[in-house]
Amino acid sequence: MDADRIARVRYFDGQYLRPQDFTDEQGYHVAMRRRHNLAGHSWGIVSGLAVKSAGAVSAIEPGLAVDGYGREIVVPRRLPVPRLPAPPPGAPPAYDVWICYDRVGSDQPPDGYAACGASGTAYYRWQEQPRVLVTEADSDPDPTSPPGVPDGDLDFGPERTAPEENRPWPVFLARLTPAEIAGQYLVDGTARRYAGVVAASVVHPAGVARVDLAPAPETVFSVRDGSDTDRFTIGGDGLLTAPGGLRVDGELRIDTGALNLPPSASDGKEPWQIRAVEEDGVRELQVVIAPGGDASFSIGKSASDGRFEPALTVTGDDRVVVHGALHVAGKLTAREIATQRSDPATQALITGTMLSGIAGAAGVAAKLYQPPAAAVALADVLAADPALLREVAAKLRADHAEVADGLIQQLSTLEGPA
Repeated sequence: MDADRIARVRYFDGQYLRPQDFTDEQGYHVAMRRRHNLAGHSWGIVSGLAVKSAGAVSAIEPGLAVDGYGREIVVPRRLPVPRLPAPPPGAPPAYDVWICYDRVGSDQPPDGYAACGASGTAYYRWQEQPRVLVTEADSDPDPTSPPGVPDGDLDFGPERTAPEENRPWPVFLARLTPAEIAGQYLVDGTARRYAGVVAASVVHPAGVARVDLAPAPETVFSVRDGSDTDRFTIGGDGLLTAPGGLRVDGELRIDTGALNLPPSASDGKEPWQIRAVEEDGVRELQVVIAPGGDASFSIGKSASDGRFEPALTVTGDDRVVVHGALHVAGKLTAREIATQRSDPATQALITGTMLSGIAGAAGVAAKLYQPPAAAVALADVLAADPALLREVAAKLRADHAEVADGLIQQLSTLEGPA
């Protein structure tokens, strides 16, 4: 069969068939099958072909691969890896194991059935078989550029006719790295290349689901249901979108960035974020909400009727609201609280409350209830307002002279600042 044209044998009555006609018949179907392998699939391992090592002996498990020319490489039974060469002095090298397509003639005709002069070269069969290739590793394995393949063939397309022999295309299977025990090797198959499907879309036979690759210029991948509605998409900008609900049974991990909660198209407010930050060796989980009194972050529970019942709310205008009782198991600390100048009505109320408290200081209620911070709060108020201090002093002198004298006496006996 000519390499530059596609032709198949045409049969007719009384035709004289030559051996070349049968060869061309086989060649047509073999070439078209290999074109199909490359047109609808990408080359690589289809199944099996795992490399197993037991001590110093390694073997390839049964399986199938398709090389870059579209030729099938079938391993019907366990295939031993050739003995590795003796390692040179020093650190022993690693080796890469590849498998190639090969064919050999088999089933020679009996004596007297071969053409004259063809003894030893005539065969009844072409036997397709795998051939193992072992190369010394000098860098990370690159299955996409196998050794010995011409650069012009690395993008071999289905429109070309695959070579039949003497053109190996190795398919990478594993790297053998020396183990701690001399003569033994560890198997690493992480760089294996597997065959794929070449298609713009994959459609379920019942039409209930479809996977589209590059369905639109702005989308590179989408999963759609039977109503042609997108259920999951990957945009050209790398953004993943799940229009419906998203369920994660395992761990949802965000290595960088943040969980972004963008605003709706109508309100135009700032997006909310949940992010993990680390500054000066301190790690912190931050919930960032939009500023303003109409934005809040709430923690709560779901009521029996389905309503949300908040327990703690933080608002965008720096308010913290506890919905219920606040139980502090440890120590409650706060920064210094700055006092605020009171208005005349508040001053009168404070003065009256203070004086009535002094007048009833001997009462049972005053003895039982004495807030420890009352004196501090009163001192802060008087220190912030000299006029109020004078008014309180005058009221004490006029209405409670004995209390004022006692206060003066107590203050005079206290030690002053050093």
